[in-house]
Amino acid sequence: MSGEPRIVGFAEHYAQLGEVHSYDELLAVLGARIVDLNASYETIDHVAGLPSRYTSRIFGPARGKRLGPVSLAAILGALGVKLIVVEDPEQLARIRRRLTKRYPGGPQSHWRRRLGAVRSL
Repeated sequence: MSGEPRIVGFAEHYAQLGEVHSYDELLAVLGARIVDLNASYETIDHVAGLPSRYTSRIFGPARGKRLGPVSLAAILGALGVKLIVVEDPEQLARIRRRLTKRYPGGPQSHWRRRLGAVRSL
């Protein structure tokens, strides 16, 4: 990732609500945010523009639904949070030797174009 812009000093600007390494951890952090906001699942549904009882099916004990591309963005917005992806140096050190070099014009080109479009928003 050398040559890529890095987010420097973001910790001073944002309250860290949790660290996530898995889907279940993401649900735990977002669920804790709902509790911190003292909001009902029905309120989150309404603010997020989701169908009635959708949030309870994601975060409730039965978990009949999963966060997807639409519901993730809607719930993040309703909770007033955003995701910031940062490098995990310990994990990178563990897997670095297993990574192989890419071939020219491969997936990196596609993701660099998409990242450029996202950064321009």
